[in-house]
Amino acid sequence: MIENTSMPSESRNITVLIAPLDWGLGHATRCIPIIKELYKYTSHIIIAASGLSKHLLQTEFPNAEFISLKGYNLTYPRNGRLFIFKIFTQIPKIIIRKYQEQKQIRKLVKARKIDLIISDNRPGIFHKSIYAVYITHQITVKTGNTLLDSVASGIHQTVIKKFNECWVPDAEIHGLSGTLSHTSARNICQKFIGPLSRMHFIQVPKVYDYCIILSGPEPQRTILEEKIISQLNDIKNKKKVLLVRGLPGDTKPLIVNSTIIVENHLSATKLNEALCASDIVISRCGYSTIMDLAKLRVPAILIPTPGQAEQEYLGSYLTDKKYFLIRNQSTFSLSEAIASFRSGQYRLPEMNFEAFRETLSQTLQKVTHTHDTDSPTLQK
Repeated sequence: MIENTSMPSESRNITVLIAPLDWGLGHATRCIPIIKELYKYTSHIIIAASGLSKHLLQTEFPNAEFISLKGYNLTYPRNGRLFIFKIFTQIPKIIIRKYQEQKQIRKLVKARKIDLIISDNRPGIFHKSIYAVYITHQITVKTGNTLLDSVASGIHQTVIKKFNECWVPDAEIHGLSGTLSHTSARNICQKFIGPLSRMHFIQVPKVYDYCIILSGPEPQRTILEEKIISQLNDIKNKKKVLLVRGLPGDTKPLIVNSTIIVENHLSATKLNEALCASDIVISRCGYSTIMDLAKLRVPAILIPTPGQAEQEYLGSYLTDKKYFLIRNQSTFSLSEAIASFRSGQYRLPEMNFEAFRETLSQTLQKVTHTHDTDSPTLQK
């Protein structure tokens, strides 16, 4: 552990609980820089996670203390147009999981002295007597329906108000998330902490013409994979293509041809290298992916997951900003997308990926003061 001597010595004794949501790996990956920064201040960190998110973080932090949370285990439709309907039918499951999280947190707080809670989109991970931070880039929720947008946003903002601070992983102006991260709601202590990414730019030779990164829920991941593979042989003048399937490493390997390298999964280090070694990246439009690409300043063609209104909104916003080229899955033509990208002009904004450190330091100072005074009152 690297100690930060700018903080009071008492801060090195505080205990922090951090819990990312398990919908995909994006919530876990964007918590990695926060956890690394926390270790500069304290060695008492508890990571609460589930499923693949827990496995990823255990690989990244093998000596950390982990507790298991129940996953939300939502299911997704094959028809993207039914996505929101399917999610709404599972609201009872989400509510049950929230109360299970609350019960587990109350037990943990009785057994352990927790000084700070950081929840990445887990609504039940808070305690009324502990300073709590909520991480989200989606304060205003997009569902694809204006009325439902208002209802869903109101529910989410009610959740956020239970926390002392809301950290938004984006810049307040010229950001990556558009109106998702903005709200006029009162009583939300909103702090724009800058985008978060575990990636680091490295200077390497360009090896791949195209790096295709598949991810997201089934069956849409497989549908996109099959569509892209069926079109790869039609791409002219390609030298080498890397296809990362986004599947567990022990999945049966897929063989296409000698110019296409297929990997089921890549470690964070190898994925970082592959992205930096690619001329063009083709991937989903998830927010964590967008932050990674922005940090590495890698040009990309992004394909929103059908029915995921958040990704579809981000696609529209990023198109207007000319940050990336966006294409729909249903009409996706690989050759057309590549030709359009090469004839267009796309430029990412300069962004500060270190801004979160100052916000984290300020929050830890508040928590340290509370820790020292043993005050039951937690001010926003």
